[in-house]
Parts: sequence; structure tokens; C-alpha cells
Amino acid sequence: MTTHNSIAISSTRYEASLAGQLRAGVDDVLALIANEWCERGKGDPDYRLFESVLESLARIRESASEIALQEQSSDFSIIAEALHQSKEGAAILNEAGEIKYSNAALFSLSTVNTHSTLGHSLLYILNIDIADFPRLLKRVGSGIPWSGKVVSLQDSPREYWLSLSCSHALGSANSIVALVTDITEENTDTEQCLRQQAMHDKLTGLPNRRYFYEHLEKLLIELKQAGVGADICFIDLDDFKHVNDYTGHANGDLLLQAMGERIQSVFGHDAFVCRFGGDEFAAVLTDQNSMYGTEPYERLRQALREPFPLSEAEAQMSVSIGVTHFPEHGTEIDVLMSGADAAMYAAKSLGKNQVVLFSAELQADIAARHQVRTKLRRALDDGEIELWFQPKVDACTNALVGCEALARWRTQSGEYIPPSRFVPVAERTGLISPLGNKVFQLAAEQAVRWRSEGKHTNIAVNVSPQQLRHPRFVQQLQQILDQTQAEPAWFELEITENAVVEDVKQAVDIMRVLTQLGFRIAIDDFGTGYSSLSYLKNFNIHTLKIDLSFVRDLIRDHHSDAIVRSIISLGSGLGLTLVAEGVETEQQADFLRDAGCDVLQGYLIGKPVPAPQFEQWFQAR
Repeated sequence: MTTHNSIAISSTRYEASLAGQLRAGVDDVLALIANEWCERGKGDPDYRLFESVLESLARIRESASEIALQEQSSDFSIIAEALHQSKEGAAILNEAGEIKYSNAALFSLSTVNTHSTLGHSLLYILNIDIADFPRLLKRVGSGIPWSGKVVSLQDSPREYWLSLSCSHALGSANSIVALVTDITEENTDTEQCLRQQAMHDKLTGLPNRRYFYEHLEKLLIELKQAGVGADICFIDLDDFKHVNDYTGHANGDLLLQAMGERIQSVFGHDAFVCRFGGDEFAAVLTDQNSMYGTEPYERLRQALREPFPLSEAEAQMSVSIGVTHFPEHGTEIDVLMSGADAAMYAAKSLGKNQVVLFSAELQADIAARHQVRTKLRRALDDGEIELWFQPKVDACTNALVGCEALARWRTQSGEYIPPSRFVPVAERTGLISPLGNKVFQLAAEQAVRWRSEGKHTNIAVNVSPQQLRHPRFVQQLQQILDQTQAEPAWFELEITENAVVEDVKQAVDIMRVLTQLGFRIAIDDFGTGYSSLSYLKNFNIHTLKIDLSFVRDLIRDHHSDAIVRSIISLGSGLGLTLVAEGVETEQQADFLRDAGCDVLQGYLIGKPVPAPQFEQWFQAR
């Protein structure tokens, strides 16, 4: 054994004592790291680093334990040699931090010109600097172990995990056990792993939205220099939520994985395919593999005719695809992405399962939508949004039972912008939640005014799917109630059936909380969803609103007739209030009244009007 391997085997008992000291020191450090690990949790970036250090410490402890247990063994020198050959550095320090003993691994970590570690400071041997090291040693000597990452000061720095603990095993002054693990490569692996996780979708393994933007930004520069074009396309699965509803989320995950594989297979490995989020994928195809046109996307539509095998089921899927081309339709990422998005939504509006290439007409639509979005942001702050109210009456007595608050936008110049223009824009640009909050605030303020005047009219307020999914939805409602001093019992919140079945568990939980606060809950557009009967028993609701499409056709269409009668029978059996919207003729009203509907709403009863006109209508009855 060479002179720099300072743990000399002078006697079996002495070496066993030293091994016991190392083992005790490792135990202290293991406890320290384990506690810190538990506090940080698996989500911590250093999680894999902790695992590596713990494995290294465990190996040191195992070697030290074998030495201590084999105190009387004739093979002790062989076991001790194993400790010397350990890849983890081990040393005994005095109270000044000078090395009394060390193994070969610690000497190999040294970058200084020395033949032995004995008598040298640990800081010198490792070429590291630890702030207020004497104070740290004193703290460790008092029985408080320390562990942390340190970096060498050399030109090509190395990273170590250093652990210090106190031991009295040698029977003299306090000795400090130092354990050193080189984590330079481990950190590199960790960084690569973290980047992999940050830039890829966990479910499908495909690049994610962040990676897509980063890749596209670099690619556009290269394409411009090479004079090559490319397609940017958005691919949205049609009616994906029905897979989750009918077969479960596990099957939904299987479908997303299989869909990613099939898209990549059709487009080829030269195409850059990513999962953009939810049930939406995106891809970049250069002109060499896109052939610029609809051909590759039609091939994808053809490939999707083959069902996807799931767990004890299969799914037949279609997609809506929007495509924009670089550089014809733009040279900036935001412009190209906006174009692909607009084309994809156009494909949806054409009945789904379509491929739409970006065009000048879509560009005009984007410009108009952008203008509406910009003005709507200002309108929310400048008081241009107002409420109109449509009455609801008892089907039998024709007495007023409430009204529905409907948003209207009147600009400062006096122009009215219809809801059909600004509500879809709000839904697609993230403004629907601020708009919904504004509507509820105005409704709460109006309710307080009416109550102070003795008008006890309940108000129905629509809730968008985005609002329902907002993590602070309930808190925002409560804040408005507190500000206006309105009571939740004055309001009925209308939630569309499709919004509810998107995430049934979340919807059930939210509706339970809203009901506990005192709100009434109505399911709007009932009968247009796909899971009405199977989930209805779980909803904590008070009212079903029959969709106007059934009311409009019930006189001339026996199917609508049957559906409306079934809904009324179902609601009555559950003790719910039945509201028919879109009532425009006396024939419709008579039919609904005879069928057992409780409340009527529509142009026959009254059109939506501003609050003063609604009050006049009410007083005239």
C-alpha cells in the first residue's frame, strides 16, 4: 500500500475502531440527508443527486460495517483494503480541519501537488472554499452534522457532495468524519434529464409546446437562409372528451399516446411533431416532406380510419387540421401560429374532420378578431359592458319568477356589438373569465338595487366552461358578493351541460361548494350533451333548461316532441324545476304547459332589454 493511503493497517482493533467511526459518521449524515430529502420531495431538481449521494454513502457504510464486524477475522486486511479501493473519499479530520487519515479515493480527488493528504487541510486537498469553515467545524464538533454541495476552484471545476459528522470513537479529542462524493458527471446527467423532462411531454414522449417554439424559432432562421419553405399545422382531435367519458381517462391516455405515434408515422421522422397540450398536436413539415398542399394531411385522415385499440375497447377518431405556410403566410412565429390556429378553428366550424389551409379570408378574420379582442379589453375597464334582462314566467300563472342576465356591449360611440361577435372571441383569447366576472358583478349590483326598491327578482347568470375550470372561480364569486353585499340565494348560475361533462368530478365538487354557499344551479342547454342521464344523479342542481333547438322544432318534429317530454318527465321525477328557453309561439307554450314544464322563457314572453325597460315591463304586468 502506498504512503499516501493514510489509513494504515497498524492493528486489527485500531482499524476496527476507525471503521466504526466511519460507520457512525455515515449514519449521522444519512439521517441528515434523508430528512432534507423528505422536506424537498421528489419534485426537487436535486432529487436524482440525493439518490446518488445516498447510494455512495451506503457503499461506504457497508465497507466500514464489514471491517467492524470482522474485527477478529484473519481476512481483515483484505476487507480494509476494500475500503481503500472505494470510489468515495473518506477521511478523519481534527478540530482544525486537518486530515489525520484518508483513503485512496480522497487522494485521487486532490488536484494539488502533494505526496500525502496527511496534515493538510481538507479545503487545500480538494481545492475548495467554504465560508467560515472554522465555525462550521466547531458546529459539527458539537454534534450537528452538515452536508452540502461544494465546487473546486480549478480551471475545470469539479463538484463534490461533502458530508461532515462528529465521532468520539478514537477516545481522544473530537474527530470529524469527512465523506466526499464526486458528483460532476451526476450533475451533468441530472441537467440533461431535467431538460429532457422540461422539453418533452411526459405522456407521449413527444416534444412539448415549449420545445416546439424553441425548435421553430431556430428552424425559421435556417429555412430563410436556405430559401426553403415549411408547413406549420395544428391537429385537434374531434370529440376526444367522449373517449374519457365513456371508456375512462386511462384509455384516453392510451389514445393520446397512439395518436402521437400515428401522426409521426404518417408524416415521417423528418417532420417535427409535438403534443401541444390536451388533445392538440402540432407539427412542422419542410417543403421536402410536406410537398406543400393537403396531401400529407389527407394521408393522416386516411390513416385515422383504422380504429385505435384500447383496453377492452377501441376508438374511431377524426381530426381537424389547420395549416399555414412559411414564408407565404408570414415569417414570424406568432403570425404563423395564429394562422394555423385560425385555420384549425375554421376546420372545426366546417363540421370537423377537415383540413383547412390558411387564406386571405382567414387573415381578415384574424384581424377582425384581434381588433375585437383589443377593444374588449378596454371595454371591460371602461364600463362599456352592460346587462340586458330577459324575463322568465311561471308556465301556468304567467307570473314573473325571475330573469336571465345577458351581456351586451355598447361602445362609447353608441355602437352595439352583438354577443355573437365578442363572446366567441372572449372564449378563444382568455377574456371569457374576466367577462364572466364583470357580468356577475353587474348582476350583483343590479340585484342589490332591486332589493332596496322592493323588487325581489332572482337573476340567472351564465357560467362559461373556462370560468368553471378556473382555480379561483368560487373565490372570485365570493369576493364580488362581499364587495356588493349581495346574497348568493338571489342568483341561479347556468352551467352548460357540455361544460359539466368535460370533467364530471371537478364539476360535481364545484357545484357542491356553490350550493353550500347558497347559489341555485341550473344545467343549461340540457339534452345536447352525451352523458346526461348517466351523470345527472351526481349533480347537485336545482333546474334543467331545455335547449331551444328542441323547443323550436317540437311542434313539427316528433323527435323533438319525444325528447322534450322525456326531459320534463326526468326532471320532474328528480324534483327539479324545468325551464324551456326559446319559446316564440303560443303553440309551443301550450305544449310545454300541458307537458308539465314549470317556467317559460323566450321572445313570446319578452325579449332581452336594458334594466329600465325590464322594470317597465314588470310594472305593466
